[in-house]
Amino acid sequence: MFSVVIPLYNKASDIHRAVRSVQTQTCTDWELIVVDDGSRDDGPARVEAIDDARVRLIRQSNAGVSVARNRGASEACSDWVCFLDADDHWQPNHLEMLSALLAKEPGLDLYATAYSVVDEVGHARPIRLSAQLAGHHGRLYDYFAAVMDWEHPIHSSAVMVRKTRFLTMGGFQPGLAAGEDILMWARYAARGPIGYAGFYTMHYVAPPASANTPGHTLRRPPRDDVVGRALTNLMHQATQPSSAMPRFLAQWFRNRAMLYMELGERWHACQELGRAMRAEGGVQLRDVVSVALMVLPLRWQREVLAGLRRARKKA
Repeated sequence: MFSVVIPLYNKASDIHRAVRSVQTQTCTDWELIVVDDGSRDDGPARVEAIDDARVRLIRQSNAGVSVARNRGASEACSDWVCFLDADDHWQPNHLEMLSALLAKEPGLDLYATAYSVVDEVGHARPIRLSAQLAGHHGRLYDYFAAVMDWEHPIHSSAVMVRKTRFLTMGGFQPGLAAGEDILMWARYAARGPIGYAGFYTMHYVAPPASANTPGHTLRRPPRDDVVGRALTNLMHQATQPSSAMPRFLAQWFRNRAMLYMELGERWHACQELGRAMRAEGGVQLRDVVSVALMVLPLRWQREVLAGLRRARKKA
């Protein structure tokens, strides 16, 4: 049996599709826990109206996606918990794929499948995987190298965790506006291998690409970089260290720098680039390009950054 957890916050227009993608799974031995995180729309009412005894709704005051996911996991009846965001959806064989992966590699704590990225006009693009991971069905030993060489192979809506280990690790860190998933999977990867199926069984619906896009969701990075500090500590304490971990950490800082640049906050962007250089032990070509971008007029700078974001999504 699988316990599926969906955190719900103001996603009334999307929740039916997510729930329906669970109901249409070829593997039918599941329960679905929707955790309403203080929604202000009628999403919770739509869940309550679903006539399916396997679906239950839990309500809580708004506390953030991490707390909602953790609450759902703690309420799960199964020791195998699968997460799904309310605006994403699964292919019908998603749970079947995870079940087969678990049967092949039963001793792990985290399992995941590949996924496709759906843009704002509905086009789905499979993430780019290395030749080693494409069609892979077994252990992923170096998650950090896989992230740096291609795209993030793991997404929160395509994972399954062992409940007991997840709760022992403390679950997702509360209070983070972004990066809680990156930190969570890095913590798992620093402990040992991950079960991975290089087959596309989840659709991640991406937010608009940039601050120049109507309805964009670009966030200002918090000045107190909790995730960056935690990743730095993880790099020094990992029981399964990877030579790619310094690059992984540097990329976190570079992503923050890009956000600051797109927001026109050049000084903060410079600080983040400095952290990236220190993490990786030197200046990379991308850092030189980023510094060159900063001398452009702000309007041009934003246009270039927006173009880079769109190109990465379409690549």
